[in-house]
Amino acid sequence: MEEKKEMNVYLYVFILTSVTALILSLLYTSLNPIFEANKAEAKKKAILSCVPDSTIDLSNQESVTKAYEKVTMIAVSEQGEIYTNENLETINTLATGGAKKYKALAELDLANEEKKESSNRLYPVYKYENDESKYYIVAIRGNGLWDKIWAYIALEEDLNTIAGVYFDHKAETPGLGAEIKDSDKFKAQFINKKVFDGSRVAFTVLKRAKKGEHFVTGISGATITSDGVTDMFVSGMSYYKTYFSALKNQ
Repeated sequence: MEEKKEMNVYLYVFILTSVTALILSLLYTSLNPIFEANKAEAKKKAILSCVPDSTIDLSNQESVTKAYEKVTMIAVSEQGEIYTNENLETINTLATGGAKKYKALAELDLANEEKKESSNRLYPVYKYENDESKYYIVAIRGNGLWDKIWAYIALEEDLNTIAGVYFDHKAETPGLGAEIKDSDKFKAQFINKKVFDGSRVAFTVLKRAKKGEHFVTGISGATITSDGVTDMFVSGMSYYKTYFSALKNQ
């Protein structure tokens, strides 16, 4: 009798587990496309938020869609090699170390690229061009106090002057490190600053204010996150140097 009860318990647990797994699988299958679509739209808004174009209304989906039609994307290697959707098969052969393969170049993500061997990593470049201006937006990624931080940086045609920035983070402290995303005052400092001094990434976030085209003032009480922004610029922007150099020489 006891053995029969025990078997019934095992059967009940098995059925419950199977049904739960089936429900979760169905939910993932049905909701994942929505999640991916929302993620793609959020990326578009982040990129466009760097562009100093007053005609773009990020709260209006039609405006975002129309503005993003002016964006073209490529990927570059640290060695300056250029990749497009036509090279997608080649790009996916570089997907080592658990990195996922891409169905389209627009899916390129630095968090995924970090899983690859450093020599196989690719970095996105978005060119926004209207009748009057052209901007190059690049993505960089680094470490804050608690976890990863990342940014999109829009550069003027000289590939050095900052036209706009977008910051985000995974787990920085609200009111302190999280201000890299939330504080318009902090982000406004970056406009018209210079990234490079010659071939060197000279941009620096300082604890105390200092005049100069390569400096901005960090967030009070968030020294480690501010230093993380500096390190993110130094490492992240250096990956684009070879491509920028070739672009200037065209």
